Amino acid sequence: MHNNVPEAVLLAHDKAYGSDSILLRSGEHSWTSYNHGRIEVLRSLRVKAQAGAVLLGRWLLLRGSSGRMEHARCLSQTPSSQTIRCFYDPTIFWQGARDWRLVNCDIRSAGSVAALASQESQVVLVRCSLGGALQRR
Repeated sequence: MHNNVPEAVLLAHDKAYGSDSILLRSGEHSWTSYNHGRIEVLRSLRVKAQAGAVLLGRWLLLRGSSGRMEHARCLSQTPSSQTIRCFYDPTIFWQGARDWRLVNCDIRSAGSVAALASQESQVVLVRCSLGGALQRR
């Protein structure tokens, strides 16, 4: 089980790790100070979150990536100084990604778009909710 989401994703991308799966513990996981608050996914990845896990940051799922996300509550917040960029900085951004499946996830954004798929991305959402959120103070 992981507490550090960026580190877990990097491990899952490393073939020596032997698995493309990560399990996230209950509680808040934030990576807002890592890579401008974005995790970039380049390969296959499976994310399973325990009940009560809240993922605070953005996901950039790039061409060549595929995978599955289960039971995740994803939330991002756009600083008021960046409102001009808000459309291009969603909580989850599939950019040419293939074969992504989200199951029982809640994707929210405060001040931006919750989810955006572009460049022939293929995404299936099953029992998921998308929408806005109140700004965190």
